[in-house]
Formats: sequence, C-alpha cells, structure tokens
Amino acid sequence: MQKPKTVNYEAALRVMRHVRGFPNHDILLAANNKLQCNAYCDSDWTSCPMTRRSITGYCIKLGECMIYWKSKKQSIMSRSSAEVEYSGMASAVAELGIITLGPHDRYCFQNIHSRHASARWSNTPLAMPPPPLSTLLFHDTNRSFQKSHYSRTRRSNVFVNGKLCKDPKLAVAEDFFLPELNIPGNTSNPVGSMVTPANVEKIPGLNTLGISLVRIDYSPYGGLNPPHTHPRATEILVVVEGTLYVGFVTSNPENRLFTKVLYPGDVFVFPVGLIHFQFNIGHTNAVAFAGLSSQNPGVITIANAVFGSDPAINPYVLGKAFQLDKNIVKQLQSRFWWDNN
Repeated sequence: MQKPKTVNYEAALRVMRHVRGFPNHDILLAANNKLQCNAYCDSDWTSCPMTRRSITGYCIKLGECMIYWKSKKQSIMSRSSAEVEYSGMASAVAELGIITLGPHDRYCFQNIHSRHASARWSNTPLAMPPPPLSTLLFHDTNRSFQKSHYSRTRRSNVFVNGKLCKDPKLAVAEDFFLPELNIPGNTSNPVGSMVTPANVEKIPGLNTLGISLVRIDYSPYGGLNPPHTHPRATEILVVVEGTLYVGFVTSNPENRLFTKVLYPGDVFVFPVGLIHFQFNIGHTNAVAFAGLSSQNPGVITIANAVFGSDPAINPYVLGKAFQLDKNIVKQLQSRFWWDNN
C-alpha cells in the first residue's frame, strides 16, 4: 500500500460507502468465541435454465460469527451432482485458504461441510479426499442426460474416475463379484512372485468406493515382490502362508527403513506413496493378501520404471543419479524387466 493506485482508492471508497450506509450492521465476537473457521457449502445442480450451469453457495464462520458468504454460478457445466458438490467444496477451500493463511504459511484449524461430505483441515495437509458421494458406482445417466444438453448426444462416453458409467437400474450381482481368488498365481518368473488384483478393472462395482484387494504369491527361497509404490493408496498386508521379510522407506530427507519379519497371521501397513517390498525368506511357498485404500491404487515398480521405461531414459542421467558408469546403465536398460502385476 506504499504506492496506492486508482483501483485501491476506489475499493476504499466502496468500503466506506458500505460502512456509512449500514451503520447498524456489525460483526459481534463473543468473549468466549472459539477462533475456529468453519465453512458450509452447497450446490444446486444445473439450476440455471439458460446455461445448465450449477449454482454454488458457501459461507464461512469464525466460531459462531458469520464473516463471509457468497453465491455464484459455476464456470463449467457439470455432468453429475457429485462433480458439482466437489467443485463447490473446492471454491470454499480456496476462500478459506485466503482468509486463514497465517504468517507462517500454515492453515489455521478449520472445517469444510457440505450436504454429502465433510473434511477437516489443520496445519498439516488434508491426507485423503472425502468419502465417496454415492453408495453405488454407477452414474445415474438418465437424470444426467435429461438436464445436460451436451451429454444427450454422448450417452456412451460418460466416465466417472475414468470408467464408463452404467445405469444403476442395469446393475447386477456380477458387477460386484470376482471368483477364484483362491487359485495360486504363477511364480515361475524372474522375480518369483505374482500379484492377482481384485480392483475396479476386475470388479466394476468398486468404482468410487475407494477400496481394492490383491493376492500375492511368492516362490520359495527368495520370491520377491520388488520395491514399488502405490501412488493412490495405503496398503495393509496379512500373511496367510510362509515367512516374509517386508519393509518400506520413508520420504526425503530421512529415508528411514522400517522392516519386519512376518509369519502367518501377522499384519503390516505400507503408507500411501512410500516405496515398499516383500521377500520370501522361507523354504516354502508364501501367500499374502493385501487391502488397498483405492479402487485403482496404481503401482510403480521402481526398477521397471527407471531402467525399463519406453523410450529409455538417457544413460548419462541415470549414471549420474546412481553413480554408475553409463555402460552399466545401458546393460541394465537392455534387460527384460518383469512385471509381476
């Protein structure tokens, strides 16, 4: 404000005119008022009859006192009520970020509430998204197409989480069913393990439900589920047969290694996004089942991604990163990197 411009002057005049015009309007903060921000938002799906756009409204309270409120038309036309609600929550969160950003660039404690979902935001980042907004994976195409002039002509191209939508009325039990997870996977491969997934690719009913399952088989004498990471899920693993040496590494700069030897019935957790592995140290086959906190957790096997990328990463880059001679890097890149998923 050392060099105010015309726009700053006009803004100050507007504030003064408002204060002068409403002398009896004020904000009362009680002595015992909790200095905690709460945001409440809601959205009316396709409420504008001309543009089919949705209206989002939200308000922000400091304790019991209303300090901000707004209602606006969304800039895009949403295909579902779920998309509308998330867009409304995003607007409320953005406004909270402006209001509550403190001197140390950390968020004050606050809550965001909508009709369908709520989230708590503290001075650490929000760890995971709100719960799913629907009990069924299937997008209600009939309702959507009646209200969206854009979607009427594209009935076969509507996706939720990248998966084709399906009319809930057409859902059948097979959409929630996967047989034969009791059949062992083929471990006759270079890493000596095989992962059999039960995710949204195999069970359509998992879409939006935020959960999946895998069976992992390990060959005796060193079957390995090589170091990998799930970018979208935390994993909880239980050993059914055999003895496994498992572990994960934390992020930079600590890079701490947490390891444990697991026996049948033991459980171990691999936090989301961290590199982890399982290694069969027994003389017999091993079997484990793992639950993941996403219907599509994704997997990045470190060796495959680094040395088996297509096209190959420049050997000079990998040589400097791993402190290796470029010829060794080229030799590693020339190998076939087995995918056990």
